[in-house]
Order: sequence, then structure tokens, then C-alpha cells
Amino acid sequence: MTPHSNKTHHPSKPDSDKYASILGGLVIPDDVINWLRDDAATSDRTEQAARQQAIDRLDADIRCIDARIETMYTDKLDGRRTAELYDRKAREWRAPEADLRRRKEELTTAKLGSVDDAIDLMTATGTACDLFRDQPPTTNQTATPAPIRWGDAGRSREFESTPGSSSSGVDPEENV
Repeated sequence: MTPHSNKTHHPSKPDSDKYASILGGLVIPDDVINWLRDDAATSDRTEQAARQQAIDRLDADIRCIDARIETMYTDKLDGRRTAELYDRKAREWRAPEADLRRRKEELTTAKLGSVDDAIDLMTATGTACDLFRDQPPTTNQTATPAPIRWGDAGRSREFESTPGSSSSGVDPEENV
């Protein structure tokens, strides 16, 4: 159907079957979803542990650099190091320290994608397909995309909420 055909399209039972078949192709079997839930929980625990280990390593590296700078500062105050040496080394060590702090901040604030949300969406898709298939044909027809009536060169159009009725109150056959 082209936008300029001046025809009204009413979904039929074959259209409903087609939509149900398409939705059915999106359904993931329950045993696969259960396996995904179990695997996601294990994977999530592993990822959280790895993330915490990385944060702990970054903290240790930051403490090491801070200790070096503190030791250099104490040596400067005690006269064992010159102020120039301290300033130069402190600048050299502050850049990697800032990088370590930035990486730690990224790890601690990054939001991990929720696998549970994705699995819930998969389950909801299966439920929607089941509900669509279980509806009587007249209900299926109203659940499909609304029929569209295109008028003169696509400038006027009418959307119907159910076959044979018009949401605008105008008879859809009037403008043929």
C-alpha cells in the first residue's frame, strides 16, 4: 500500500498470525532464560571481585607514590635533598598519581549494565507474545497497528482505533 492509494487497511486474522509469528521469533525459552540468570549472577560476582581488585591495586600504587613524595619532603626539610630535586621529583610523580586517581574514579563511578534488566526484558517479550496469541481474533485486530486512510496526495489521513470506526467521527469511506 502506498501513501497515495486512498485505501483503508484493516488488519486481518492472517496479519495477526503474522505478528504473532514475528513476536514468537523473539521469544527465548524459559530454560535458556534460567541459565542466563544463573550465569549472569556468577559473572556479576566475578566482575565485581575483579573490579574491587583493580581498585585495590590502584589504591596501593597511589599510596606508594604518596609515600615517596612524603619521604622526599621529609628529606628536603632535613636538608638531605635540595628543594629543586624535591620539586622536580614531586612534579614527575604527581602526573602518574593523577592518572591513577582518574582511573580509580572511573572504576568506582562506572555504572555496570544490568544483566537482570536485559533478562527481564526477554521474559516480558515472551509474555507479550503469549498474551497476543491468546487474544481472540477481534482483540488481535485492535492490537495491531491502527488502520491508516490516506487522502488526496497524503495531505489528509485518518487513523482508526478499530476496524470500521473512526477516531475522528468521520466515516472512513466518505473521502474515497
